[in-house]
Amino acid sequence: PNGGFPQVYPLVGGYHDAITLNDDAMEHIVELLRDISVRKAEFAFVPATLAAEAGRRVERGLQCVLAMQIRAADGQLAIWGQQNDPLTMRPCAARNFEPISACALESSHLLRFLMTVPNPSPEIAASVEVGVKWITRMAMHDVAPNRDDTKGNGLVSRPGAPLLWARFYELGTGKPLFGDRDRTIHYLFGELSNERRKGYGWYGTGPVVALEAYKAWRK
Repeated sequence: PNGGFPQVYPLVGGYHDAITLNDDAMEHIVELLRDISVRKAEFAFVPATLAAEAGRRVERGLQCVLAMQIRAADGQLAIWGQQNDPLTMRPCAARNFEPISACALESSHLLRFLMTVPNPSPEIAASVEVGVKWITRMAMHDVAPNRDDTKGNGLVSRPGAPLLWARFYELGTGKPLFGDRDRTIHYLFGELSNERRKGYGWYGTGPVVALEAYKAWRK
């Protein structure tokens, strides 16, 4: 009823029932509903009444996205988590190595999606502005990932390297977080098991898409 979508349906329990931004799941659903609502060419067969209902669900989904945006300790908006509790709409954990956190990658994709909303409301515009500022502030310069690092933060100096972000950030502090299969949470990349160090994308350049889209959107 709040406009969110779980990872799978019918509900199966566990983190699958959470409102899922991971892998852009909810974003893609709302995009689909939007295409149906305006009856794009491939959806011309959809009855007008159903298309209108899809439009109402798009609005509900957008309101859900705004409601799930994380507020920092000082009350200021930040970004989003990978999964959100369907009742409280607060970030929640998923797989053992995916802790409660703010997630830079999915948030950047969500920001890019919000920038495609025509004639955005002041609330949507403010959400984008705040999210892009957060992404900009958290960008790391002149470093690259090092999956072989067993002692440090998993980074190596590389002048001129593309902007880089951690996948997860601790709520409140903004510290990068790393999780292992035994559900332990670490601030230091090198403390992870070898399998998790090399089997998950703890760092990435993906959020740059939000910064690129913002340049055109802001105009």
